[in-house]
Amino acid sequence: MGVKGGRNPKKLKRFLRKDFFVCYFVFNLIVAGAFTGVIPLFFHSEEASAAVLDVEILSNLQTVNNSNTTTSQRWQPTVVNQPVNFTISGAALANVSANLVGKKYGVLVIPPELANKVSRNGNAQVHTNLTVDLSKVGVLTATLSAVNSLVDLIDRIERGVVADLTGVTLNLGEVNKQLDLLDAFENFGAADFQQSMTLSADGRAIYFSLDDGIGPILAQNLSTILTNLSNAVSALQVTGTGLIGSVSAVTINAALALLKPTLVNAITAVKPLLAIGGSGVQQLADASVLGSTTIQMPTLVSGPGSLASNLDAKFVGTVIKSAIIDIDLLSTANAASYIYFAGQTMVFDQTQLPSSLNFGTHPIQTKLDELFTATQGGVSGAQNTTGTVSILDSRSTSKNWQVKVSQVGQWTNDEAVMSTPALKIYGGILTTNYAAANVRSISNASIDLYDGSQQEVLAVSGTTASGSVSLGLSKFEMFVPKNTRKQLGQYQTKLVWTVTESP
Repeated sequence: MGVKGGRNPKKLKRFLRKDFFVCYFVFNLIVAGAFTGVIPLFFHSEEASAAVLDVEILSNLQTVNNSNTTTSQRWQPTVVNQPVNFTISGAALANVSANLVGKKYGVLVIPPELANKVSRNGNAQVHTNLTVDLSKVGVLTATLSAVNSLVDLIDRIERGVVADLTGVTLNLGEVNKQLDLLDAFENFGAADFQQSMTLSADGRAIYFSLDDGIGPILAQNLSTILTNLSNAVSALQVTGTGLIGSVSAVTINAALALLKPTLVNAITAVKPLLAIGGSGVQQLADASVLGSTTIQMPTLVSGPGSLASNLDAKFVGTVIKSAIIDIDLLSTANAASYIYFAGQTMVFDQTQLPSSLNFGTHPIQTKLDELFTATQGGVSGAQNTTGTVSILDSRSTSKNWQVKVSQVGQWTNDEAVMSTPALKIYGGILTTNYAAANVRSISNASIDLYDGSQQEVLAVSGTTASGSVSLGLSKFEMFVPKNTRKQLGQYQTKLVWTVTESP
């Protein structure tokens, strides 16, 4: 006997007899007392890996994004079309409900504050691992039945049941190669594809069908295997030598001839159903189960445009099997990722202004005008005291605001008052992202303050843009005219900085 490419002829029977083996296994669990203690642990394991929502079909779902925003590093609410990739990942779910109907979807739920502010930026990229239960693919019933009949016949031939194998040569190499591929198809493994995405009508979700990518991949691979199997079976021919071998070859070939057309015809009939648009494509997708999966969904994100306070925009990513996409339900899932936006505020950073001005200690005289400079510690020749007027205005409203400084009260000590000194403030470098026409300041100029007087230091008007302004204050001087009456002591006054905005 010369039989090449031998295999286990019973291996493929699980396609149509899976229910029999399941019932047999459960029967043993019920009867065999040794398994009783294992049952609670078995069900506990399934619950531990269950998804949060009944429609979710992956466990340990996580969603992240690459906006690089944090609670301390926020985007301005006026940003437009910022590229952001959302990555959704999860592992196989121990027990996907058999009651779920519909397609498998990847879904990104958009927070209501950003409805219609997030758009697609290309196709979703999917990497997943698949298993497929071919017994659930109705269009394959006749084909798999014919395959199992062929396997049974080959088994009987190899055991000499059909005819004496003396002098018989049967090359099963190519047939068994394709049968092995068909046998391994259920553990399909890795699949990579991209799929176009859809923005929901209300702008609250971006989604895509995984089945529309999975189905064609499975169908194309299965169609190739079945085509090659059909060709191999059609070419299968037994030869014999000697009288016994020749007679046996005729008998075996006759037996094969009865089954070959059934298999070939079944494959021929099912192949159009595995082509694009065929019913077998979606059936294969339905019968597939996701393992470890990673999905990337590229988007363009714009800010809400106006915010009274900070916004932590919550995006939820998930993978579901459902006939409908219930955005309100999916928004309650756990796999959340945030983009952080800054509220529109106007902030005057007073910490950059000097807390005090020290003009030093000087002898009393009234014959000459005097000009004293505020320095560190009031020491002559020390570094001048400086400051900065800094404003951040992230609002998108029309602007017409001014920063002003006023002197409140005369220069006084415990014993006397000086009413004549002038406080001079010198403007330095101006830094801003507003247009020059929208900014007024004392940059490269100075102002004089007296008791009860108020002077404008910086102003922005005629724009709705958000921005910032920083005006350096390069020097503070105190001018004391001659003939000013002075007494021994420490003279003080108060400066008040205010920000006002006109309608």
